[in-house]
Amino acid sequence: MLSRLALRIAVCEALAPTGSTVFPTIAGPRVYDTRVDSLDSLYALDARPMVIVYAEEHISEPYGRARQPADAQTVTLTLELIIATRGEVAIEMDGGATEIVGTIDAPPTDAQREALLDLLEAEVRRALDRREMRQGRSMLDAVLWEVREAASLPLRDVDRTTRLAQRSLQVKVKIPNDSWSEPGAARGVGLDALPEPLRTVAHLLPAGSPHLAICEVVAGRISAPSSLPPQSGAALYVGVDRAAPPTEASHDVAAIIDPS
Repeated sequence: MLSRLALRIAVCEALAPTGSTVFPTIAGPRVYDTRVDSLDSLYALDARPMVIVYAEEHISEPYGRARQPADAQTVTLTLELIIATRGEVAIEMDGGATEIVGTIDAPPTDAQREALLDLLEAEVRRALDRREMRQGRSMLDAVLWEVREAASLPLRDVDRTTRLAQRSLQVKVKIPNDSWSEPGAARGVGLDALPEPLRTVAHLLPAGSPHLAICEVVAGRISAPSSLPPQSGAALYVGVDRAAPPTEASHDVAAIIDPS
């Protein structure tokens, strides 16, 4: 589902707008889309707060009593909030300045790290609040329709004995289904080949955005819409109160399609 990609891009741009020097969270520009690393390698790589965005469970259900199509889309948007556990922690301040908490010899206390996690989560929730008028708001409006539930979970090691300086913010959100061009329509050019809502999100991305490059790659690999079969001369047979389906030899009403 490309709507999941649109969701991740919109969230990343809301938390770390491309080209900006002022960010809504202490993670600054360290907001990543679906980063796959071991925890140790993440901590060693950058001793700063960071946010990693995932789109996890995705459930499709029909609206109301209708059985088809399954257009109601619910996705678990997961944001991994991480504070470095070794040495000093560099916090991004307004205007690009950096403030250091702790030192290599005297690292931040557990209480300080937990407070920084609380702050990071509060800032993420605030930045994703649809009532906030921030850069990237239009992208979120295009893809994040409704927040249905949010859970903030502490993380521990595999033995569940050591608590990590990390929380998992899991938000169940309602998003739109992929909306493709109608059968028989001409294939869109460039980003217009993408289905909605990704098309709208992609067009709102500024030049130089790494997410824009991903959208361009995806758009270049989308095939043309399916073509409609010729309808001229097609026959339609209708049966009234018949147990068996109507056929050419046995029917009550018949029609021949003539597009002209």
